[in-house]
Amino acid sequence: MLVTGASGFIGRHLCRTLQNRGAHVIAIVHGKTSRELVVAEEYHADLQDREAIRAFVRSATPDHVVHLAAVNVRGTALADYRLSYRANLIATLDLAEAVIDTGPCQRFVYLSSAEEYGCAPVPFNFAVREAPLTAYGLSKLAATQLLQAIATTHGLPIAVLRATVVYGPGQQGSMFVPALVRALVGGVRFPMTAGDQKRDLVYVDDVVDGILRALVMTARHDEALHLSAGTPVTIRDVALLTARLAGGNAESLLEFGAVPYRPGEAMEYWAGNSDTQVALGWSPSVTLEDGLSRTIAHYREALADK
Repeated sequence: MLVTGASGFIGRHLCRTLQNRGAHVIAIVHGKTSRELVVAEEYHADLQDREAIRAFVRSATPDHVVHLAAVNVRGTALADYRLSYRANLIATLDLAEAVIDTGPCQRFVYLSSAEEYGCAPVPFNFAVREAPLTAYGLSKLAATQLLQAIATTHGLPIAVLRATVVYGPGQQGSMFVPALVRALVGGVRFPMTAGDQKRDLVYVDDVVDGILRALVMTARHDEALHLSAGTPVTIRDVALLTARLAGGNAESLLEFGAVPYRPGEAMEYWAGNSDTQVALGWSPSVTLEDGLSRTIAHYREALADK
């Protein structure tokens, strides 16, 4: 079992679950390894190094691949498009080519993103024409379509999973939910927009479950499948619910309207999941309240350990 992007947020959760289920996980990581990463073997490589990846795949001969690695550039400068295409499209092509040449691969799972839809009408579904707004979204869409073409022309058994807004314990960076939770747990004021954006939040354990189901699916299904809650919620309501669960004076720390909306920001961002229910027997099992409660508990524990 080969996992790229294994040291990332979703990758760490996935690898831990795979190891606990007895899988022999070989991880490709780029940069510093997370101390939370649990795998059988670890290989440090840049996916943009075509020859290094070919050599590694030839030696590892993985029977299953989960491709999580990506560079998340949400800009729209020409340099952003070039960087995103090299990291997210060309690297995916090189990895798929190496896997095909080594063969046989029972399943190549690609974690894509609902950001591929951009300003498309909601609810997102595979019949809707994508309209990405960022270099990241466009490069992920290009990689999705590349794999769909390769599945037809070269017989690579793929599963493309489009996740919406994934959240949960251990998530770092500037994503809304971890930034919000860290602020409220730490007693820090949290400036944000008015919060009218509608988002589709899915808990990381549910995403891992979807990946595991895709790895063992038997039928061919080249269309992208959504890992989504299927129900939109406003960012304002997410903030208020998080504050209520955090307790104390957390709600007073929320500064609605202190930050403007991003230019071109999608105000509606959510996807249906009925096709995923049929194809994988998957639906989210963790409610938003339960997921936020677990996330808050994690950050509280992390703060106490410092």
